[in-house]
Amino acid sequence: MTGSEAVLSRPAGFPIRSRQGRRVLVATVLGASIAGIDASVVTVALPDIGRDLGASFASLQWTVTGYTLSLASLILLAGGLGDRYGRRRIFLAGVAVFTLASVLCSAVPDVRTLVGARILQGVGGALMAPASMAILQSTIAPGDRPVAIGTWSGFAGIAGVLAPFAGGWLLSLGSWRWIFLINVPVAVVVLVVSLRHLPETRDEGSSGMDWGGSALAFAALAAATYALTVLPADPTRPWGWGSAVVAVGAGPASPGTNGERRRRCCPRRHWGRGRSSPSPRSRSSSTARSPCSP
Repeated sequence: MTGSEAVLSRPAGFPIRSRQGRRVLVATVLGASIAGIDASVVTVALPDIGRDLGASFASLQWTVTGYTLSLASLILLAGGLGDRYGRRRIFLAGVAVFTLASVLCSAVPDVRTLVGARILQGVGGALMAPASMAILQSTIAPGDRPVAIGTWSGFAGIAGVLAPFAGGWLLSLGSWRWIFLINVPVAVVVLVVSLRHLPETRDEGSSGMDWGGSALAFAALAAATYALTVLPADPTRPWGWGSAVVAVGAGPASPGTNGERRRRCCPRRHWGRGRSSPSPRSRSSSTARSPCSP
């Protein structure tokens, strides 16, 4: 079993100046950067896309909104999947989905297909973003993590700022379809480096996915993103207010957040899962001091 395939239950502790630490940083920074680029680069090409595909202004809005909606609504679930099934595995899946969606965006025949491909791009971005940060936190040495996270955040921000300029330059050279194909070579580099050098990490203490809570969290985030997107432009739209009601109702009702909080701060609820049970005295004492009562 190679170093990239081994599952690490504890942080590997690679110094950021080591060869392995730099490889981890390059893969995660590039992965987060391509997701950030596509959040803003498309806005520059919207007039050209509209003329080429004969799309209305409302349809063009959804090429941006569809990406934001899927990215924001799935990012919490994607983080849980990485902790449960492996952060490297979820990160690689995100890069693959994002690359496939980028190729589809460059070859779409109409705006509806473009919106669908953009939603798929958001799914890939949601899988990449939390996994890349979690990989840094679980593999970089504790003393170097602030530098690594700062580098990750800085380059992701720079990529988002430079994306419109790069998009305008590509438009001046050729078709708007090129702004999606520019992601492909970067994604290939990320895949190669990740497959060869990223170690697998996961939360070995995870008790399983709370699919009901994850579904409610997804509904709340999707509804909130949709409402915040459409209501400022058209406050009379009924679907926007309906989404706001769903967001308000589904968010507090989600058992996923509360369940995870109780699992972490009240481990006594899960002593039966392969752990030895404490004495009655210690159980009653810990219950009295616990900040998270039922």
